[in-house]
Amino acid sequence: MTETRNTFHDNFNKAISSPEIQQICMSSPYLMNELLALSALHLSALHPAEREFYRHHAAQLQTHALTILNGMKLEVNQETCIPLFLFAGLLNVHLLYDVLINKDQDFDHFLDQLVSSFRLHRGIRAITTDSWGMLRESPLKPLILDGEKRFSKITGLDPECARLLALIKAAKLGPSITNTYKQAIESLQHAIVSCSYGTPGAGISEITAWPILVSPEYIDLLSMRCPEALAVLAYYAACLHTRRDVWGFGDGGRFLIESIITYLGPNWAEWLDWPARALGNHHQSSQRVKISNQSN
Repeated sequence: MTETRNTFHDNFNKAISSPEIQQICMSSPYLMNELLALSALHLSALHPAEREFYRHHAAQLQTHALTILNGMKLEVNQETCIPLFLFAGLLNVHLLYDVLINKDQDFDHFLDQLVSSFRLHRGIRAITTDSWGMLRESPLKPLILDGEKRFSKITGLDPECARLLALIKAAKLGPSITNTYKQAIESLQHAIVSCSYGTPGAGISEITAWPILVSPEYIDLLSMRCPEALAVLAYYAACLHTRRDVWGFGDGGRFLIESIITYLGPNWAEWLDWPARALGNHHQSSQRVKISNQSN
């Protein structure tokens, strides 16, 4: 579990390493089962010959964790907010990693799995939203404040994201759909900036948070294979590719970008130019944000 823990952001590792938080984890069976589930998923990536065995074990542990949690019918209060928050975070990572490292080579099926995981991510957001005020006064306060700082509003979009938004606006999709894509792009900006300028280990939280931050309307557009939604997803995939050193991301970013380029065809080359270039070693034109192939 220590090896799995060390794949998270440094501030998260410090938070869960404290004796007080470890005691909370040990006294919360649903949280321990999810932590073990994520560890089993990690083992499936480390040992390809036993991948299915560990993946099945991870699924069993996750199901057990959810069964325990659902049976408890917990109310969010000062006592329950910490284990619920940690559980939500681990479950969020587990859902994304499972789709990426066990991806179906059939793009349509893979996209269906990704959309399903994104819908589950939205439920996770409800847990964290309801408990945020209490968490700011809990032993997790340093972690919460760090998160608020890293997810504070970014002033303006970098040139590449601004270009994508300009293409969307020029497509005249209507105010509602345009705003849906605008929100998705603005949320993605946090991951792009962090991957570009972060310290070692940075970017993971911002990348795994994006599925929680996007709106249900964007997920619906993605499920319908709307080209613009796929283009936005390709930008997200570029962030995944930047941190392909993370065991749960692997080559998922490359697979997504290449699959979307093939799916949309040459007519969408202008929209996908930047994600395509992110696969190479080329320097990006953006002066404020540059995504490179090198891991942070």
